[in-house]
Amino acid sequence: MDTLITHFNTISDMWGNSNNNIYVVGSGGEGDDRIWHYDGKKWNKAVKYLLPGMKAIYGFSNSNIWLGGSDGKIINFNGTNWELKFTYKPQKSFYSTSITDIYGVSPSEIYAVGVTFYDKSNIQRGFVLKYNGVDWKEVYEANYNSQFIKIIKDKDKVMIHGVKSGFNANASDTFAFWQMKNNNLQEIYLNSVKNNTFTNFSQIGKNYYYIIDRDVNRYENDKFIKVMTINEPNFAYAVLGRNEKDFFVNMKDGLAHYNGTNNEYLYKFKYPFTYLLHEPFISENEVFYIMYEGPTELNLILHGKLKE
Repeated sequence: MDTLITHFNTISDMWGNSNNNIYVVGSGGEGDDRIWHYDGKKWNKAVKYLLPGMKAIYGFSNSNIWLGGSDGKIINFNGTNWELKFTYKPQKSFYSTSITDIYGVSPSEIYAVGVTFYDKSNIQRGFVLKYNGVDWKEVYEANYNSQFIKIIKDKDKVMIHGVKSGFNANASDTFAFWQMKNNNLQEIYLNSVKNNTFTNFSQIGKNYYYIIDRDVNRYENDKFIKVMTINEPNFAYAVLGRNEKDFFVNMKDGLAHYNGTNNEYLYKFKYPFTYLLHEPFISENEVFYIMYEGPTELNLILHGKLKE
């Protein structure tokens, strides 16, 4: 386990393409400690100064990495410099806007999602941006209260996970999945937060899965098809790994692994209010997780190696 000393910061996202080339980013910090790089031996601060508020990272190579964050800002690393490439500004007057996730299919097909807050009021709108290799453009903004949290492309379908928000006594937040078709969103799942039915995207190998409460589902022919159910009481609604008989299971009190038959704990948290954040980086023989310890306020990297 490695500790990243970064004050007033919470590391929130990770991207890598090998065991000796991994980046993590956080929105706070003091300027030089907002993005870190792992070279296979140790973690180092990657820049002298980075704009605050960066929350999401996605890359293709050491010369093409994208960051997104607060104020609708998108930054690109070209191998030498981290440069501001785009700032999302809705057409209507707004209070603040934030990018929550970036996902790339190729250097000429990249997506970003987030939320805009209007006029310090309860009006909030999820939005979708797309990069075509030249320009970033808005392709969708919701006309209902919503926050878009994550976006992926599952085969030929662009999928979004988020929350629809309610602001009166008769309405409650609802977890939601959307499918984007022709730059419009089609709701494919809604369930009230009152029902405690949590949802999430998860990736196992090259396939995406949809967590709905304790069920792990595929989405095929416009239907959710249950693959398995995770019955452990401390299941934390995320599974990620190499195949359906070799994946990691986020737990509320640690990290477990499923071997095709059962779950086995690999690591137990030392303190309550400890969390595994976002997706890990998983290779054939190593895994890296972002971990935040609430009581110690430490940003940690949980690093595991396959037994030889």
